[in-house]
This record gives sequence, structure tokens and C-alpha cells, in this order.
Amino acid sequence: MKQPHEPKGAELAARGKAAGLTQRQLAETAGVGRTAVQYWEAAPHLDPRGWAVVRMTEALGWAVRLASETTTHPRGDGVLSLAERMDALAAAQLAAFKDREAQRAARRRIRCGAKTRKGTSCRNKSEPGKRRCKFHGGAVHRSAHARGHRAYSPSPAPPLGQGAGQVSFRADRQPGP
Repeated sequence: MKQPHEPKGAELAARGKAAGLTQRQLAETAGVGRTAVQYWEAAPHLDPRGWAVVRMTEALGWAVRLASETTTHPRGDGVLSLAERMDALAAAQLAAFKDREAQRAARRRIRCGAKTRKGTSCRNKSEPGKRRCKFHGGAVHRSAHARGHRAYSPSPAPPLGQGAGQVSFRADRQPGP
């Protein structure tokens, strides 16, 4: 199946010359300005939906179609009607919208609301995708999580006579003299 090609401005100029028309004569017969003819002849691609292009191509007796106006799939799966194409486009746009909304909801930050020591509710924003702020369980410190919270528990007291009264808050440190 032969696909329609995208029309080019040089092709419009060549067809005008083949018809024996100057830019001014083509503009008069098409009912457009001479600068419009000059513009579209210099354009790399013609837009067949534009009113000036439609008038000029009709004046030259040339039927121009967009390459995307074909009614078959590129693989030849069959013919789609305009309503089916519009339904497919609407379904794709709706799916993209729902995906964007789901991503937005995952980043949404709400008020924490945890009960504070004063007895009031926390007014901080939650961590993205969570219900609590970083102070009330919304975030886990990676360093503490990796060590299993050992870094924050006091080490056992040393035997008497070896630095009695000194408490180390890090399990990997030995008490000093």
C-alpha cells in the first residue's frame, strides 16, 4: 500500500510553474496574498489544513492529504473509523491522567496529626507518601536503621574500678580510663 507523502513547498512552486502561473497570478486566482504564496513555496512542509494552502492547491487542481489521514494501521490491522480513533485517543489520555494523579497522590503531604507531649496534635507536614511527619514515624534514619539502633542504647556498666561512673553511648567504643 502506498503511503501519502507530506507535501513540500518546493512541490507547490513546481506545480505553479508547470501551470504557467507566477506567484502574483496564483495569489489572484486562489484569493490569497502574494506573500502567502511566497511563504508557502519557501516552507519545508505544507500544512493541508491551512486555508491558504487549501485555496492554492484547489487553484492548481492538486488534491493534498496529510500522511496521518490514512484510515488503516501501518501494519495493516484493518480500518478504524473516526469514532474508534477518538475513543482510543480518549482512553489513552484518561490512562495518562490517572497515572499522573496517582503519582501526585503519592507525593502529597498531609498534616501529621500525631499527639504531641503537650497534648495537641502535630501540625507538621507528613513525609511524601506517608501519614506522619519525620518526628512521628514518617522517616527512619538510615544510619540508626542499619546498625539496629545499637548506637543509641547505653553500653553495660564497666566493672568497678575500671572507669566507674562513665557510661559510653556507643556500643563500639570502650570506656576510657
